[in-house]
Amino acid sequence: MIYREIAERLPESVSRRSRLLTLEDKDISVSYSDGGALAKKAGIEKLIKNKNVLYRSSAFTSCYDQELKNGFTVCSLKEQYNEFIGLSSVLLQIPDSERTLLLPLFSASYTNTTYNNSLAYSYTAMSVSEASVNICILREDKLISLLDGADIKTYELRIENEGLSGVTETPEITSVSYKQSGTAFVAGRCEDGASVTVTSGKGSATVVCKNGLFIAELPAEKGEELYVYAETDGKAKSDTAKGAVPATVTAEENVFAGGASTLYYGETVGDYTGSNLFKPAQLERIKSRYASLVEKIREASGKNTEIIFLTAPDPLSVYPDYASEQHRANRADSARLDQFGEVLSGIDGVTFLDIREVMRQNTDIGKLYYQTDTHWTETGAYFGYRAIVEAAGQTPHPLNSFEMKETNVPSGDLSSFAGLIGLTETVKFLKPLFELGAKGVENKPDTIDRSLYSGELESSVDDGSLPSAVMIRDSYSANLFPFICEHFSYLYCQRMWDYEPDYEKIAEIKPDYVIYVICERNLGSLR
Repeated sequence: MIYREIAERLPESVSRRSRLLTLEDKDISVSYSDGGALAKKAGIEKLIKNKNVLYRSSAFTSCYDQELKNGFTVCSLKEQYNEFIGLSSVLLQIPDSERTLLLPLFSASYTNTTYNNSLAYSYTAMSVSEASVNICILREDKLISLLDGADIKTYELRIENEGLSGVTETPEITSVSYKQSGTAFVAGRCEDGASVTVTSGKGSATVVCKNGLFIAELPAEKGEELYVYAETDGKAKSDTAKGAVPATVTAEENVFAGGASTLYYGETVGDYTGSNLFKPAQLERIKSRYASLVEKIREASGKNTEIIFLTAPDPLSVYPDYASEQHRANRADSARLDQFGEVLSGIDGVTFLDIREVMRQNTDIGKLYYQTDTHWTETGAYFGYRAIVEAAGQTPHPLNSFEMKETNVPSGDLSSFAGLIGLTETVKFLKPLFELGAKGVENKPDTIDRSLYSGELESSVDDGSLPSAVMIRDSYSANLFPFICEHFSYLYCQRMWDYEPDYEKIAEIKPDYVIYVICERNLGSLR
């Protein structure tokens, strides 16, 4: 009765991976022994016989193997009796006096059953069992012991005795996805800065939780169960959370999980490994094209319009150690961006801006790229803004003239590519502490979404001393526009990804500058 009452009340995630046993007459035997402790005290143990019910040896014990791990008895269901996808692990805390009849029933029901004959909390028992459920069986006459801290070693007592400051927060799994190539993405929330370990039947991965978000990629099988725990210096290891790999492919191949719980795009890997370097003939075409472009733009504007070319670096160009181990092993010393910059820097009328090094030197001020999106944050975009404004002969606002507002927002494009649903990301948005003077600029919402700035844009400032400009751009420009427009009397932005100059607009505006904002991975579109 005790066994069935417990089994029927366990969480569905455990019960559906377990066997609910029933007892028949053939499964038990009966024997008699002298009376127990109370009969002995009364001196009548020979007169009163105890009726002992025992399981026949082959009824349940043949279903599992038993071994000793770190001083605890662990029983594992034999393969032929474990027909379930995933695991069910139970930690059973029960006194030895009650163990004889219950041990075979639980051991024959669950994938793994670990026994602790003490009611005291045991960190070792929790680690050995990796239990989904902790079952504590206590006799009615022992209930008073729950009030006695000397008998029950709680988390608080253990922390005090071992000199720890607390217990690491248990990871909360938000989403799991699967790639055709045989890896799973696991993402969720956890204590910031904790080391999060995810384990499958094929391997494991350990990542650092950044800004409360962890993202890991590891070898896995479809449908199998995953185990996730976290550790923090000075704190006890967390409890283990469990999740399951989807039974179908839900993630694209062209996305990877890197260090610091970040995702990165497969299209940037060639820039990182140098596998997409321009060939000499391509470099000649680039040089010829942009030299000709300067002439055409100046012919249309009727003045010596200058070209400012900003290449927004790939995230891995700023955070090279965030690449996965397989890509770090193939990192190149030079990139396509180096070739492109060298060619453009040799063309009269073109100012080429390479901000990789200044961004690398400022990674300590906050994250410069999203963890779940291909783009830079507003903090990262600030360095692009500053470089463009200085190249146009203006003075940018210092970073301390912006308030960094921390906001939790829905995740970006890379999480969608990775099949990770329901994630959020903590991001710092820049809020000017000065009055904005440009007309035609809406307040930028606190969002990763760039659609508000994808079409044609224009802004103006009532100051004839400021230069005018036309911007040709991709989506990296979205976090630049609201700040750059303050430094131009008139700024016109072509639609995103329209890389051919609108010469009619240039003839109309007669800009002092044509500004290109193109991210590193899109350089191949400009050959």
